[in-house]
Amino acid sequence: GAGGGGLEGFDSATLLLQHLSHARELISEVERDSFLAVVASLVPFSPDARKPELLSAYLSTQPLADARVIELLAPPPGPGCTSGEAQDTPLHVVLRNKAMITRSPEVVEWLLGRGFPVDLPNKAGVLPLAVHLSSAHPELDIAKRLHREGLDVLNMAHPEGHTTTALHMGAEASGLTQDEHLALLEFLTGLAPSRGD
Repeated sequence: GAGGGGLEGFDSATLLLQHLSHARELISEVERDSFLAVVASLVPFSPDARKPELLSAYLSTQPLADARVIELLAPPPGPGCTSGEAQDTPLHVVLRNKAMITRSPEVVEWLLGRGFPVDLPNKAGVLPLAVHLSSAHPELDIAKRLHREGLDVLNMAHPEGHTTTALHMGAEASGLTQDEHLALLEFLTGLAPSRGD
């Protein structure tokens, strides 16, 4: 009826989930647990709970991401998991969020473990690894993990629109100590085919 059931409840749940995914950083464990409880109670009533936009909004705002919330909001892996104007995958979003990589590195592992593709480019043709290598202070362990998933590191689209290789992007990486930069370049050099191949 007109009083407050039916589809209005579904709309309210979806709006609340959208609001929660854009919430300020949840710092304390109590805040994160409360957020999880609210999301868990609303997901069954929201037809939009697993839309990629909600997960992307959550991942872009929360450096202390909670795998339990991600599990509730994650769309199925594959071409339909992209969101926004850029058509980024959850991996693009996470690898662009330096605070999350630093404070919640297990999120990358969770997404890879659930089958989110490392070789699915966004609308501009940019792969998640290219987003990571072009960010401030790329992490060698993440580059290695993405490569282990079978990512081809040659002829990648650069976020600025030109074609490049992971090695070239690594050479341009910023925010690294000299040792970190050398380790990244050594790893990426080992991935490049030799002239005889």
